[in-house]
Amino acid sequence: MSVSSSIVLDLWKRGLNTRSGFKYGTKWRCYPSIVGEGHAPWLVVDPSLDNPKNWAEACLSSRLASGVNKDWLYPINDDENGWRYLQISRPPSDSRWSNPIRH
Repeated sequence: MSVSSSIVLDLWKRGLNTRSGFKYGTKWRCYPSIVGEGHAPWLVVDPSLDNPKNWAEACLSSRLASGVNKDWLYPINDDENGWRYLQISRPPSDSRWSNPIRH
């Protein structure tokens, strides 16, 4: 089974509905319920195709995902437990170091 097939099967087993994420620069966008009842909160990459080469690229992908109100997920194959997902979320603008809250 290919990496892509294995990941999408795992996402389906978790109850997620998948659609193409091409518009967002990822392999899939995932919905927690029926497609069309809400927005897809997650963007998932195929690590065999869409590997970020460093943390800067991973952060950029997360930044792009947060710009469309989504979280970026990177699948990691754990031989013992199957697929696990690293979620990178951008903090809200009022909690970033570049925008400290002053009292």
